Amino acid sequence: MEKKTTSSETEPLTSKKDVSDCNEGEDCKENGLLVRNPKSALRLVEDGNKVHPSPGDKGEAAQISNGYSGVQSSVPCNGMGEVEDAQGSAPAATTTTTTTTSTTCGAEGQQQLMELEDRETWSKKIDFLLSVIGYAVDLGNVWRFPYICYQNGGGAFLIPYTIMAIFGGIPLFYMELALGQYHRNGCISIWRKICPIFKGIGFAICIIDLYVASYYNTIMAWAFYYLVSSFTAELPWTSCTNAWNTGNCTNYFSKDNVSWSLHSISPAEEFYTRQVLQVHRSNGLDDLGGISWQLTLCLLLIFTIVYFSIWKGVKTSGKVVWVTATFPYIILFILLVRGATLPGAWRGVLYYLKPDWQKLLATEVWVDAAAQIFFSLGPGFGVLLAYASYNKFHNNCYQ
Repeated sequence: MEKKTTSSETEPLTSKKDVSDCNEGEDCKENGLLVRNPKSALRLVEDGNKVHPSPGDKGEAAQISNGYSGVQSSVPCNGMGEVEDAQGSAPAATTTTTTTTSTTCGAEGQQQLMELEDRETWSKKIDFLLSVIGYAVDLGNVWRFPYICYQNGGGAFLIPYTIMAIFGGIPLFYMELALGQYHRNGCISIWRKICPIFKGIGFAICIIDLYVASYYNTIMAWAFYYLVSSFTAELPWTSCTNAWNTGNCTNYFSKDNVSWSLHSISPAEEFYTRQVLQVHRSNGLDDLGGISWQLTLCLLLIFTIVYFSIWKGVKTSGKVVWVTATFPYIILFILLVRGATLPGAWRGVLYYLKPDWQKLLATEVWVDAAAQIFFSLGPGFGVLLAYASYNKFHNNCYQ
């Protein structure tokens, strides 16, 4: 009598049995891997690499015959790191030997789920919007844009500026928002997820941010020093009667008869160079001079304010931006009203915006337009990635 091979018996790895000759319940070999019979729970695709569960047999999705080494499966896992069947039902039962799917799901899938759940989000969508607006509308738009616009043809400069914004600045701006929201990581870890070989980009971004912060916070310290100095009966940069003024100081707004010379200096310039920077105490770049304790104290206060603005993440920064993002617009509106009511204000506006169309033929104008739009929107510094990473995954970043 011919003896049939049952499912409890094992075949050696050198078995030559063809998969088409297997009976139901038997293990077969194909492409060097022992798999379940196609009539049973598992079916091997033609490349022999991916194993798919059969929808008709639920209890064996992660099962392989006893005595054989496991084959990694693409069976999905649930939030608890357990293997699910193809129809998403309860975790599949396993026998004495299971595949490495459960281990993979538990180690990687659960970790990713925990990272997504632990990532805090903005309390309100308006917090994110104000943060982005406050980042985009900074000192570069207040003082740098008017200077660049006047230098490069006035109103004609708006044409290359708009073109560079449409084809360069805005696409990069939204690309960073989309990447940050999708991966929900900062500028260092996000590149490791996109492409591991690009992880150095994140470190380069942090180094560039460190360089920028070294001088940008210094400018903020100067502004803070001016703010403190303004709480006097007479503004110190409007008169020539201060201790730091020289004989060349000339008050241009004086109503008395004064004589100007080629060496005349305004009181505002002397206040900036001799009181704030104290340039006269240094003989050149090779002589750094002493430390200005006034600016050092202002810089320390700036770093302290920045620290307490972000020390609890988006929970605190989301509240701070309600002031930092709206207050500059209030100040700019006040300055606009004051400037527009001055005598001859509209003459200055027309002279400022008078287009010089010949400037459009110069390459430097287009380069300055591209530099200004990137300087204004700020892509490439990792800030937009960080802001968007605190959004909910299904947030509409285009609105």
